[in-house]
Amino acid sequence: MTDPTTHPLTPPLTEPGLPADDPAGKSPCAVFVYGTLLRGQSRDGVWQHHRLRRALLAHTPGRLHATHDDYPVMSLGDASGRVHGDLIEPEDLQRLLPELDAIEEYDPTRARGNLFVRVIVPVQVGPRWERAWAYVGGDTLTPGPVIASGDWRAHQGGRRGFMQALAAHYRAAGAADPWSPDLSLAQALDQGRLDEAVLVQRLGAPVFVPPAGLDRRP
Repeated sequence: MTDPTTHPLTPPLTEPGLPADDPAGKSPCAVFVYGTLLRGQSRDGVWQHHRLRRALLAHTPGRLHATHDDYPVMSLGDASGRVHGDLIEPEDLQRLLPELDAIEEYDPTRARGNLFVRVIVPVQVGPRWERAWAYVGGDTLTPGPVIASGDWRAHQGGRRGFMQALAAHYRAAGAADPWSPDLSLAQALDQGRLDEAVLVQRLGAPVFVPPAGLDRRP
């Protein structure tokens, strides 16, 4: 598999489907999602069944593609691209992964015939990089056109609504709004001028998982 980035802070990927005995010496404790499993999207109900330590805006090198269906697929190998998503860290990752494997139609015992495969990718969360599991296209899924924004929420027309809900959550936890004289809290989060990870650290705010479908186009 091609390493998707040459960033000095991001270690190389493992091959798809390996168990969490990562050869780099540190097993991922979280998953990176970028499509229908995003907070507020159609399949985020899965998070209601798991206790979460973290749920944060994040991104990884790569390209986001449309498919023939109502979900995207991420491709690796292009360090100039960026895919936006959420880093989700559950309390019990080993209980979560089989559930996600089933959703993504991935069988870790099978080398071929998978819609998606699970790999380890470098993810930037706030000011730091870490490794996380993510699902990329398997041999039965052909990526379609590139989604230029790299952002499924923006592509669906719901990024603004999600950021407003996110800002309301942190405002209730004590965040200043407006964040600066000419910038609302939602705008600061949306424009990347404020990292959600930094905000959580400052406030000690609880995990934000909105009702399913919150940021879908009306």
